[in-house]
Amino acid sequence: MANTPATSSAGPVLRGLHNATIKRNLAVSLGLTALVTIAYKILVNDPKKAAYADFYSVAKYHCSWPWSRATSPCAGSSWLHKQQSSSRQRRPMETRPCIWPPDGGTWTWSASWSITERMWTRRMGRARRHFISRRPKAMRLYSSTSMACAPQRPLRTIKTGETPLHMACRACHPDIVRHLIETVKEKHGPDKATTYINSVNEDGATALHYTCQITKEEVKIPESDKQIVRMLLENGADVTLQTKTALETAFHYCAVAGNNDVLMEMISHMNPTDIQKAMNRQSSVGWTPLLIACHRGHMELVNNLLANHARVDVFDTEGRSALHLAAERGYLHVCDALLTNKAFINSKSRVGRTALHLAAMNGFTHLVKFLIKDHNAVIDILTLRKQTPLHLAAASGQMEVCQLLLELGANIDATDDLGQKPIHVAAQNNYSEVAKLFLQQHPSLVNATSKDGNTCAHIAAMQGSVKVIEELMKFDRSGVISARNKLTDATPLQLAAEGGHADVVKALVRAGASCTEENKAGFTAVHLAAQNGHGQVLDVLKSTNSLRINSKKLGLTPLHVAAYYGQADTVRELLTSVPATVKSETPTGQSLFGDLGTESGMTPLHLAAFSGNENVVRLLLNSAGVQVDAATIENVRLPGHLTVQKALTQQLILQGYNPLHLACFGGHMSVVGLLISRSAELLQSQDRNGRTGLHIAAMHGHIQMVEILLGQGAEINATDRNGWTPLHCAAKAGHLEVVKLLCEAGASPKSETNYGCAAIWFAASEGHNEVLRYLMNKEHDTYGLMEDKRFVYNLMVVSKNHNNKPIQEFVLVSPAPVDTAAKLSNIYIVLSTKVI
Repeated sequence: MANTPATSSAGPVLRGLHNATIKRNLAVSLGLTALVTIAYKILVNDPKKAAYADFYSVAKYHCSWPWSRATSPCAGSSWLHKQQSSSRQRRPMETRPCIWPPDGGTWTWSASWSITERMWTRRMGRARRHFISRRPKAMRLYSSTSMACAPQRPLRTIKTGETPLHMACRACHPDIVRHLIETVKEKHGPDKATTYINSVNEDGATALHYTCQITKEEVKIPESDKQIVRMLLENGADVTLQTKTALETAFHYCAVAGNNDVLMEMISHMNPTDIQKAMNRQSSVGWTPLLIACHRGHMELVNNLLANHARVDVFDTEGRSALHLAAERGYLHVCDALLTNKAFINSKSRVGRTALHLAAMNGFTHLVKFLIKDHNAVIDILTLRKQTPLHLAAASGQMEVCQLLLELGANIDATDDLGQKPIHVAAQNNYSEVAKLFLQQHPSLVNATSKDGNTCAHIAAMQGSVKVIEELMKFDRSGVISARNKLTDATPLQLAAEGGHADVVKALVRAGASCTEENKAGFTAVHLAAQNGHGQVLDVLKSTNSLRINSKKLGLTPLHVAAYYGQADTVRELLTSVPATVKSETPTGQSLFGDLGTESGMTPLHLAAFSGNENVVRLLLNSAGVQVDAATIENVRLPGHLTVQKALTQQLILQGYNPLHLACFGGHMSVVGLLISRSAELLQSQDRNGRTGLHIAAMHGHIQMVEILLGQGAEINATDRNGWTPLHCAAKAGHLEVVKLLCEAGASPKSETNYGCAAIWFAASEGHNEVLRYLMNKEHDTYGLMEDKRFVYNLMVVSKNHNNKPIQEFVLVSPAPVDTAAKLSNIYIVLSTKVI
């Protein structure tokens, strides 16, 4: 298409230019076309705003613009187009719009282009009509000057499915909407125009949805929003169409925007039946237009919806009605309108909350008073968790609401499903003033307990609420510091120390709380602080108590506890007050470590090795006086003379667990490496049962640990007091891989215990079929095993559970299968006829 000279309509634009040089360059050098006229008009009308981007978006897909400016800071940047050869077709170039220069400098440019059909159809974003539809002046100029030289594509959509009509409706330009509809009618007929009006974007929204999004503040021309709705409805817009995911109609969109004029316009084009259906249609979350309007507080819209028979008893997916949503936001007038239209005042959501609950928890004092006094809302109505409005108000710290509810007769002693009263939930959320209000009403609430045995002091201590603790102590100091949990026997000081709340600990210690009291498990406040690594709490506690305090029930110091739980920093701090060689005492209660029974004489190194805390082990090994081979003591009542008891006790010390045994017990390879590096003799050390670390590792199936110990020179056929080797231990426990490793490393499968049992015997007795079959293929005494009636019986039991394959394999691998089969048959015949 050839260059088109400027039309007469370009005159006003040229006259509006402020610079004569620009006007001359534009008119003479360029040859003003309709498209450039539109784009430049937009720019000149709004030079200092980001509207420049719109101008640029219209122009950049149709023309090649080689801009230049002598003093421009943008010169040479990617924003500038490069001059293209005039001998070939010029194509649009990818650039970014530049902000209009604020310095008021003069722009000069030149451009030449050839507009072709391909250029008109080339799009990377929105088509030109989408941009022009936002500018009514540009659209009018475009319509009058460029229809002859540019193809018309109002039906074109962008990636999001939007048409120019969507954009024009959302921007509230009735003239453009009218022009687009009329153009489609003229070109394609009324049916196509109706389809065009009801076309949807990727979310399923039509042009009517877009129009209903317009708020009154966005309407620049009076009643332009109503005009657009009227045009759309008169040309076949469907008000029942819903979006794809949210299932919202245009009425839902209107309720969000709160535009009552648009609502009235839509209602005026509908019959009563359709109106009632539209008013009560629910979205995917169950919201009707009324619920949305109530949630947003659009009073005028609410009245209109109610006047058109919108139901007040519709509930969303969470069981909330319009009254719930209005009360949650504190819209008193909306609630009044709903209640006037017979909304049920005590209706409950799925979690059992009423409008009063929601108003109370959000602090709407006037609404709470209105619901109770004017509409008789039940003041102590319960949720599913049995919480009253007073509970929820206390939980959110609504002081005025709590005071009002108490004045109106709310039950201060009401308990929820956890046995908590309103004062408990106030303490839990650190609302000291609310707690003080309740205590002024009933001072005895200081000692009130919940189902889990906690008083307000316990709850406040766990939450670190020092202000609540201080308020509670003003009413009953001794009761607060001596309070015990009924289930765990814990004090507030212990709970504060466990949680690391140093300020609460300081307040309780100053008030006289004891640091030596133990909970049911045997932990003092110092032990709990050490267990959780709370150094600041320990700093507070050591100012009044020794950190070497021993738990009577556990027999452990805080250093033992910190070492076991891997609190390296706490261990380092405690070592300044407690020696690393300190040993545990005989526990009077249940041991903290079930596997160790009632062991005593344990050093912190024992417990660090037992739990596998490498950093703590390394720290303790570097401490003065630590013995890597120190053994524990089994606490038993020894009969006889005191001298005999001492001798036996000494013998037990020599045969107790050392740190290596405990590390092998848990399979902590890195700890074992550290210990062996200090003393290789540990490899042959035995516990009280004569078992080495290899026995213990094999018994617990730690195959990598077994490999390490064998590699370091552990005796593979070492026997304990009962003659057990590590292979016996692994076979009895059923650890096939460990059994294979030991056999391949040279363990003797024929080795027998003091009671004449080989490893294969233990595999059969415990029913470990895989281990049994593996050992059958190793060296064993077939005839000796058949003489053992217990083995023969166990072999039969295992075979019964595995299709008799173990017996078959036992026979086949024997030196004389026929003879073995005959002897086994005779043995089983005798067993079957034996009277039990």
